[in-house]
Amino acid sequence: MAVLIVEDDPPALEVLRLMIPRRFPDFRIHLAGDGSAGWEQCLRCQPDIVITDVDMPGMDGLRLTAMIKAWRKRTRVIVLTGYSDPDHLERIRAAGADGYVAKPVDFAKVYDEIGWCLEELGQIDAPAPDPG
Repeated sequence: MAVLIVEDDPPALEVLRLMIPRRFPDFRIHLAGDGSAGWEQCLRCQPDIVITDVDMPGMDGLRLTAMIKAWRKRTRVIVLTGYSDPDHLERIRAAGADGYVAKPVDFAKVYDEIGWCLEELGQIDAPAPDPG
């Protein structure tokens, strides 16, 4: 599985780069520091999952998400956002994001969103319902 992380804050990008393989060690991780570089990386590595920040200079994460979904619907996109107001969340959905994680980033939520994406991509089985 190829995963692209798009984040303009270098320390945040580094933390994501280090934390995601702890739970998903077989992922091939690709990095980009802004939306334009993220788009170029998408064309090169054809990621299965993209994790992108929203607020970035130049091309923001919502425009990047819409471009990815228009180009390759199979790619799952998880948006990282510092905004939680209903209008902003609706714009995330309208762009085609498959999930979002509010900042500050809770890695349990990131891992859950990645797991859901893997399930959608047919890479893991859905968890069995709790009989209790």
